Amino acid sequence: MARSSPALRARRLARRLAALQRVSTGLATATDADEVTRLALETAVEALGAEAGSLLLHDPARRILRFRHVIGATPDIEAKLRGLELPDTAGLSGRVMRTQRGLIVADVAHDKGHNRTVDARTEYRTRGLLAAPLTSPGGRVLGVLEVLNARDRAFDRDDLGVLCLLAAQAGTALETARLHRAAALASVAHRIGDMSHDVKNLLTPVGTGVKTLRLLLDDTFQAADAAPPAPDGALALALAELRSMGPELIELALSGVTDVQERVREIADAVKGIVSTPVFEATDIAALVQAVARVLYPVADPAGVALDIGGVGVLPPIVVDRRRIYNCLYNLIHNAIPETPPGGTVWVSARRVVGDDGAPCLELVVRDDGRGMSEQVRARLFSDDAVSTKPGGTGLGTRIVRGAVEAHGGTVQVASAPGAGARFTLSIPWKSPP
Repeated sequence: MARSSPALRARRLARRLAALQRVSTGLATATDADEVTRLALETAVEALGAEAGSLLLHDPARRILRFRHVIGATPDIEAKLRGLELPDTAGLSGRVMRTQRGLIVADVAHDKGHNRTVDARTEYRTRGLLAAPLTSPGGRVLGVLEVLNARDRAFDRDDLGVLCLLAAQAGTALETARLHRAAALASVAHRIGDMSHDVKNLLTPVGTGVKTLRLLLDDTFQAADAAPPAPDGALALALAELRSMGPELIELALSGVTDVQERVREIADAVKGIVSTPVFEATDIAALVQAVARVLYPVADPAGVALDIGGVGVLPPIVVDRRRIYNCLYNLIHNAIPETPPGGTVWVSARRVVGDDGAPCLELVVRDDGRGMSEQVRARLFSDDAVSTKPGGTGLGTRIVRGAVEAHGGTVQVASAPGAGARFTLSIPWKSPP
């Protein structure tokens, strides 16, 4: 390949330096991970004259690379790739993760390491490729930055050097964004800790009062049973309704006090990133769903939303962390109710199925016919960058759901589109009681 003229090389160098300056300025002030990663990718594609590019983030716990951003391709291809997960050892991106070094491939057709399944899935033809690791200042690889198909020439070593510089800057900015988020969460966690203490103090007299009321009712019933019956039977009739409803209402109130305290603690743990040791026990899933629904019927009814749990079949006991699954279902259903317009429905189903690996699993589905969500929101669900679209929302609900699923070694999937409702599917490996 003939070398370009000094004047052309000088113009290319000036363009790259301008791009580096632009991205440095943008990344230095960015605190949102999504903003950081997209800016780095857009700058790389523009500065290197590429047709397209992608940025993949690494999930070390699951050992996968997930497509976070894709630009330059058709909207259909971008939609197919965004959120796609690959093993962190697969293809050329896996090679970058393994070696922690950038690479340049003039023609992927002659490279056996190229993962052709991605091209087959999208019908996009990759010719040349540059890839560089996103590395934190501490040396941890956070993901891979790729640009594809130079428009008017082949990629060269100078291009690779520019991409590695951009990737290093993006890695540093990602780490800065993570630290910024951690500091914000630490502040919130401190405030929630104070709130948790206050809530406990406020609820203590409520619980004590309800328990005292139960003792007074028991004494009243005993005294009424020992007293001569009234001629008209009015007292017995009045006490009969109190006997039937009183104990249930008292238990509901005491259960509510405990649930509020547990709920505040769950939120505080989710903010702090604390994962307590799971407590696995034989659980009746149908009874658990009914318990969640009983609490949320009063939320759904005033909103004009029906809560249908008819899809929960008769299942044998399964060994799970009851509290985590309860909180998981509570969050999914509670979040679905305000997203469903009056007259709509939130459905819950549970069944035992065979998973992709051939092993039995519990499939829990929460779906609604509400507003749905955009692809941008859907792709960020159950990630550290999940955000709430509700006024005053924190996105902690999805963090709690993710923690519950991960504690059981399961998976969660969401299908949604604007105006088409949402469907959350949880798959939990089935463990029968011994």
